[in-house]
Amino acid sequence: MQDMQLMDTFMRLGTNWDFETIWGIGLLHETPSYIPTLPYFLAGLVLATSPPVIREVSSHDRSIRGLGHSADAMISVELPNGVLLETTTAENLEWSVDIPAGVDLSPGDVITVTQQETGFAMSTEAEIIVEGPYEQQPE
Repeated sequence: MQDMQLMDTFMRLGTNWDFETIWGIGLLHETPSYIPTLPYFLAGLVLATSPPVIREVSSHDRSIRGLGHSADAMISVELPNGVLLETTTAENLEWSVDIPAGVDLSPGDVITVTQQETGFAMSTEAEIIVEGPYEQQPE
């Protein structure tokens, strides 16, 4: 009964949250896919958003790309040398930052990314390890 009261309270206050279906976003073979997930709840309130999805990064890449969980979410990318890059997610939830000139990535470097959706606290960190250069497949 308490869950119904919380849902009713949120509906009356105009947030229109769907308490029965909460979806996250993931990548499956470079294709965005929606997967059921649960954000961080405490006493019926969402405390933080889920971390963003980061696409694979090679030492030869000049940008870092991924998917957020809502449009206009703030994405913060920390490079291995401590440089902080920021961007926002597009309507299609994709985000991208260019690696500044003079900054080189090496295999094994760790890149850290967080996301902050409007009205929510910053997500936990998502990390990706930089891979070696991609090898071209023979045709």
